[in-house]
Amino acid sequence: MPNEKIEAKVEEFAEKFVKVPCDCPKGGRIGENEYICPKCDGTEWVADPNISDWLRQALLSARNEALQEAELDKAEQQIRGFYHCYQGYDLTSLIEAMALRNDEWEKMAEKGMLDYLPKELGDEILASLRTKE
Repeated sequence: MPNEKIEAKVEEFAEKFVKVPCDCPKGGRIGENEYICPKCDGTEWVADPNISDWLRQALLSARNEALQEAELDKAEQQIRGFYHCYQGYDLTSLIEAMALRNDEWEKMAEKGMLDYLPKELGDEILASLRTKE
């Protein structure tokens, strides 16, 4: 999310609070000791009673925007991979161009992200990654 959007959300969130007179026992007595609220200047910030609904909606909106952005990023990566192949390069050179590390490859394999690759190709890429360590 660009900074402008984040700043707008912060401003919108801040508008959900108002400063009202405080009803704390400032200057009051508790037993023999005088009690003065160390945090209070005679006013306090109070949230709009509907802030939890607003916050939930704001978080859902931000999550949905992030998911949409991730889907666009994924599509762009797929197109770049296709274009790399279109230029005559193979998957091994694409992996090298991505600067993919062996540990990253292994994590992808553990998650089943490489199950569609022929075993021979996966083994070739893994061997290439291991020689670069």
